[in-house]
Amino acid sequence: LIALSMAAAVAFSGLRDPRIRRLVGVGALVTAITLCNSHDYIRRNDFTFFENMVRVTPNSAKARLGYGYALLQAGMKNEAAQQFEAGLKIIPDYPELLTTLAMTRMTTTECSQAWPLLHRALQIDPQHPDTHRRMGDCYFKEGKILEAESMYRHAVESIPFADPLLYLMWGRTLESTGQTE
Repeated sequence: LIALSMAAAVAFSGLRDPRIRRLVGVGALVTAITLCNSHDYIRRNDFTFFENMVRVTPNSAKARLGYGYALLQAGMKNEAAQQFEAGLKIIPDYPELLTTLAMTRMTTTECSQAWPLLHRALQIDPQHPDTHRRMGDCYFKEGKILEAESMYRHAVESIPFADPLLYLMWGRTLESTGQTE
């Protein structure tokens, strides 16, 4: 960019007519403002960023994961599932995609459609912390508190910066097993 800017400055200084210089200068300024504003529009949040990433690179499993997760956070489960499934067509053995797709298959009371995906993710990477976390969620929903506590413990020990909801769920399982401290 520095070399390009220097070349543009040399070319600009070669213009002798002040009207043409003004026209080129204003045109360059308008172009720069438009590019900056479009960049801000695309990067204003995860949703627009990953939506654009999927549009530009549709064969990126990570773009599909990011966009699907943004859709999931927005409450758009079906659309999120479509993105995760598209990502799995690109990389079939991607634990993150399997685990987040499992999240779209969970209900408030059961995980029958999520379990096959979680087991497959665990087969691919037995130490994948988010898989353990989501398995903990499913065990908790099914009332299997000891199993849930074990999964949450593994996730907390493996995720460097676990979010508060994980700690809350782990705490609930610890309380339920009598470990109030």
